[in-house]
Amino acid sequence: MVINRFDVFKNPSGAKDWPWVVVVQHDLLDRLSTRLVIPLARKSALGGAVVTRLNPVWTVERVAVVLMTQQMGAVRAEKLTQRVSSLAAHRAEILAAIDVLISGV
Repeated sequence: MVINRFDVFKNPSGAKDWPWVVVVQHDLLDRLSTRLVIPLARKSALGGAVVTRLNPVWTVERVAVVLMTQQMGAVRAEKLTQRVSSLAAHRAEILAAIDVLISGV
């Protein structure tokens, strides 16, 4: 299966309140056995306010979700089996959120 950058997959962990992950690893590294992903949490499951630039909000499958950039991690590519959407249209916001996490800018 081809896994593209910014594709959204069902979370392999099965977490109810964190149902999806978005792939942020560049496509040039598709030969690696893992993919860098950021979880998407249900906005309704988060108790407090989110940091707008770090945690932008979008809709996936008619559910408001928050990009949990600070929870970024790697998963085995073979675990990403159920593609549900793409956030490629939000590329600039996703990369800006990673920049905030890494460099504070």
